[in-house]
Amino acid sequence: AIHFGTDGFLYVAVGDGATSSNSQTLANLYGKILRVDPANFPTNFIPNTNPFVNTQGARGEIWALGLRNPFTFGVDPSTGAINVNDVGQSSWEEINRLTKGANYGWPACEGANGCSGNITLPIHAYDHGIGCAITGGAFYRGNAFPSTFNGNYFFSDFCGGWIRRLN
Repeated sequence: AIHFGTDGFLYVAVGDGATSSNSQTLANLYGKILRVDPANFPTNFIPNTNPFVNTQGARGEIWALGLRNPFTFGVDPSTGAINVNDVGQSSWEEINRLTKGANYGWPACEGANGCSGNITLPIHAYDHGIGCAITGGAFYRGNAFPSTFNGNYFFSDFCGGWIRRLN
């Protein structure tokens, strides 16, 4: 997935490349959310406000790490919040609130299970008993539905064939 944030930067979701250890190293771009400045491409497209820009051996494009397959994500146009849908491997699907410098724990934990240390837990997770591949997500801002839906995050699951909302 690739979207502009409300800050004008471009956010890019990259899976772990089928090598789970990629997600925990800052030396590559796999298993991460990247943040770049397209206005300064190609000479200086890495924002100096990225969390690992001055970290020895780290790729400066990295905004957050520890993801398996952040297949889709949504940007709330009102608040700038970004929810990242991370497709799990064997047990859990996750929705993670994107935070600067966060580590979401893959491969040590999945769906908040087995997590310890400085790990950012998902804001929502569900097991493979009700779905197996979180594949869509968008914030609702409009007036076609009742006002109680405003700001809710709608997401879908490929295997489950359903759409749900998170408020």
